[in-house]
Amino acid sequence: MNEWKDHINEILNGSINDYEPIIIFHEEKLHQFILLLVRDEKLAKEWTVNTLEYVYKVLPSFKKQSREDFDNWFILTAVAFIFNQLESIKRPHNTKEVSGTNREIDRYFIQLPIHTQQALLLARIFNLSPQSISLLIGSSVEEIKQSLFSIPEELVQKQLPENHESPCLDNNSLYLYVTSSDQIEETEDHLEFCPTCRERLQQLKRILNGWNAYFNSHGLSESLKTEVLEKLDPYKRQKVKKPLSYQLISVAFVLVIGALLINTMPHLSNWKTLAGNYLSHGEFYNVWDKGTYIATDREISFEITGMEMSPILTRVDFEINSERELVENQSPTGSQLIDISKPGLVSLKTKEELYPIRVISAISKNDELTKGSFYLDLNRIEDLVLPEEFELVFNSTRVGGVLGQWEITLPVQYQNGLVSMEETELGQTVNLNDKVKIDLENFLHSETGSLLDFSYEFTYQEKDRIIKRYEELRRKEGYGYFWNHPQITTDIKVENEAGEELLFHSTYNPPQDNVPLDNKVESAIPTIETVNLYHNYFVDLATGNTTRALEKGEKLYARINEVTYSEFAGFELSIDLKEAERTPINKEYEGTSIDYYTIKRLEADQDNPERYEVKIIGSHESDTFITRFQWFLGSFDGNPPDHVSFQANWEDFYETPVFQDPNTLYHFEIPLNQPLGLPESFTLTAYEASYHFRVENLERIPLFRE
Repeated sequence: MNEWKDHINEILNGSINDYEPIIIFHEEKLHQFILLLVRDEKLAKEWTVNTLEYVYKVLPSFKKQSREDFDNWFILTAVAFIFNQLESIKRPHNTKEVSGTNREIDRYFIQLPIHTQQALLLARIFNLSPQSISLLIGSSVEEIKQSLFSIPEELVQKQLPENHESPCLDNNSLYLYVTSSDQIEETEDHLEFCPTCRERLQQLKRILNGWNAYFNSHGLSESLKTEVLEKLDPYKRQKVKKPLSYQLISVAFVLVIGALLINTMPHLSNWKTLAGNYLSHGEFYNVWDKGTYIATDREISFEITGMEMSPILTRVDFEINSERELVENQSPTGSQLIDISKPGLVSLKTKEELYPIRVISAISKNDELTKGSFYLDLNRIEDLVLPEEFELVFNSTRVGGVLGQWEITLPVQYQNGLVSMEETELGQTVNLNDKVKIDLENFLHSETGSLLDFSYEFTYQEKDRIIKRYEELRRKEGYGYFWNHPQITTDIKVENEAGEELLFHSTYNPPQDNVPLDNKVESAIPTIETVNLYHNYFVDLATGNTTRALEKGEKLYARINEVTYSEFAGFELSIDLKEAERTPINKEYEGTSIDYYTIKRLEADQDNPERYEVKIIGSHESDTFITRFQWFLGSFDGNPPDHVSFQANWEDFYETPVFQDPNTLYHFEIPLNQPLGLPESFTLTAYEASYHFRVENLERIPLFRE
């Protein structure tokens, strides 16, 4: 168990001081990030303290185990809070210079678009991927990648005078030489005999070093740990009790579904409270006269026309009207006229506080995109018991690409009544090759969404195999019991009679009873309880856009689309690097036979040099259960040839459907022209084995009562 997990456990049991090392580890980067955003030292320290306080309050929502998982969760949670702060205060963008920085670089940075600044800060300070940055700021992944690569190059062009004398290298060639592997040999040949370009290369490196230092040069003079710790209240140690009825369990599971998209989950002590919101009030629908809740700006009207709430999701209907030409935004559920990724778009207001609400998704209801629905999860707000009356505040600064201000305050009143969700008990079990068992338990449906409640686990026979194998690994190799244990992945579709699929929203694994961490491998392979949430819309699989709404009474079925799991493999193959038709390997691995390899010499073509094509061929015990391996060139102890480069055809090989060519276990190519020459032989190591079930012939499971 890693040190962060130990600290978190102590924190949740009442030890505030265990938060101190987490503060010390993250405060510098948080302060750096906030300072370069707000450009005010006093405000940056205040926000850093507030952010660390906020993350402390939502620590119970962190559920995973590893240090890497926690650090990533911490950053995403903190940054989302900071962006909400920026939105809530509506503070104009500050262009004040930050003291202690390279003035030229600082001036260049502050003239960049704000989203570009944010992307650079997230990448440089927190080392976030373009995909994570895209979720936080709403820009496309490609735009972010382009910014991260082109902005430093643009800075070089501004600060390094171009040399137009032939045959000297231009700035672009020098930049590519430093940042990539393009034309290394030709560039080095020129630099050897050109002192002018060598000097310009040193200038370029100084510019890039200054650029890199800019994001790490605003450290705190002293730690903020004292200010943070003084604001914290200790957690009370609580024993988690099992709910009294299945209905309460189902409702509690539902109330936390949206957590995957906003990277936080309510802690266990709130389940009963959150479920009580639903059990007390039931479903409701608020409607009102047209024109009641409407905002108009820049010749564009934005109107809230209705609202429906259930324990699965809350739906808010809206309508946009304008004679102006409006620009679309892309979202995971199709094009929209409002950017739903914008922080601060929706807030819940009580008499005491304002709570930011994440718009989980939006679905358009007409081709013009002027009518649609927002989907919210109001029931998962941390530490909030929904009152009988509250307000939803909608605040958009851009509609259809037009800047403006559209703010609507919507009063919400619950209507007392009985629960009107439709629940179907399934009680269906699917056994896959006596290795994995899936239990489909319940299907819940309301006007705002549908929910499938199921669990999966290894069969007794497969658990026994896993336990014995890991015991053998431990004896022979010294591997720990919890290292890289098997993980099952499932994909279950909900579809109608014709095979049209409902739009999948998210999946959630409700918290399990605590398993004692001892020396028994059984504790590493528990039964996994799972909840899948679906929108009541069918989806076009090619585009990802919705096609039509689910009709009342339309029959639905569950179809198991994919089941896989993987485990550490850890074996090596010795390959002689010369042409071979069928060189025997004759190795068995858990029911899969690695039979032989072939090596064929291929001539150079337009896209590839002269090379060896290597294929590893095998066979499987069953055509419904296939093993694939993750390989790398070299051995576990790092023996040569680590200098040999090769092309593994990752896209072609790993994106090929498993059952299309199951007997080709690996396919890669080695160019003959190697810098250090070709070895006579090399080691190919299988790091991981993944297991795949053929499921296309399984019968669908009805999600309705006959």
